[in-house]
Amino acid sequence: MGKCMLGRVKTAQGFSLMEIMVVVAIIGALVAVGVPNYITWNQKYQLKSEVGNLAGNLGRARMMAINQNIRVDVHVCYLQPACPGTAVNVTPNRVTVFFINPNGAPPAAPLGLPGAPVGGLATITMNPIVTLTNEVGAAVGAPQTVGFTPMGIWVDTTNISPSNICVSSTDVPGACPSTRQVLNFQNPNAVNHRIVILPTGKVAWCYTGNCVS
Repeated sequence: MGKCMLGRVKTAQGFSLMEIMVVVAIIGALVAVGVPNYITWNQKYQLKSEVGNLAGNLGRARMMAINQNIRVDVHVCYLQPACPGTAVNVTPNRVTVFFINPNGAPPAAPLGLPGAPVGGLATITMNPIVTLTNEVGAAVGAPQTVGFTPMGIWVDTTNISPSNICVSSTDVPGACPSTRQVLNFQNPNAVNHRIVILPTGKVAWCYTGNCVS
């Protein structure tokens, strides 16, 4: 009986060095292909998530303007040292969004912004992979502002933020009062998403190539 068991032990074999090297090579190849694809997918997902979240909060800002009978200004800041007309330092290289009632009484808005914060709408700091861009996808540092009247109607805020971008219904850049305002965002792979604010105050978002309506 002992001899039989000993024989079995002697004939048992593990993986050879060559087999292990082949497995390691296969795993390395899969990682080399999979990791970049995952990073690209994740950056696209993060951009979509951030833009969708901001679009939803812009819709809420409009409803706050109507429900509270106030003016609401949404300041979108990036790369510059301060938001419009303020001494507010934003997070470096991060898109930061403030929801403000410019006619509000104290308590003052956070970080020195004029007016008062809009209750229920917290400041948003976007994922660092998201940049604020212009209509052709180039990064911009100048702040942009979206305004809603107490009726929920979009109001031109070019006097506050001259860098506001407006386009026609066929996606042609034009003067803000007669067109619609847009906020453009991009990730490191040059994927672009856009938030559109119609003159009625309605908010939507889209892929930049599919925004014509």
